[in-house]
Amino acid sequence: MDLKPQNIVHVDNILKVCDFGLSKYEFESKYDETPNFSAPEVLTSQEQHYQPQADIWSIGAILYYMAYGKQPNWNPENRAWEPPYGHQPVQDPLVRDLLMKALQYYLEDRSVLEILKHHPYTTRP
Repeated sequence: MDLKPQNIVHVDNILKVCDFGLSKYEFESKYDETPNFSAPEVLTSQEQHYQPQADIWSIGAILYYMAYGKQPNWNPENRAWEPPYGHQPVQDPLVRDLLMKALQYYLEDRSVLEILKHHPYTTRP
């Protein structure tokens, strides 16, 4: 799925994901123009099928974008969840923890949906 802020709508206080199938064409034609919220393994692989953790990265990248107004840096040398240069970390420790769990460069280190679904940040009222 092509998870990015443009594919999320807010309806009756519920966030819904929508993808109308145009993402393939957008990715091919506007790669340099649009923010990219894809997991590192999606961008660096020729594979057509990805593990569900690729979507976890995208969810984390969207949350990071909401917190900082920038995309995370997905260089394996850096910790992608840390704030961009010149920004203070988000105040909420639960958001920081969620970002750290979702924005792990290596797939095997990244959280799975079941863990994030029950995370204190996503379950609080």
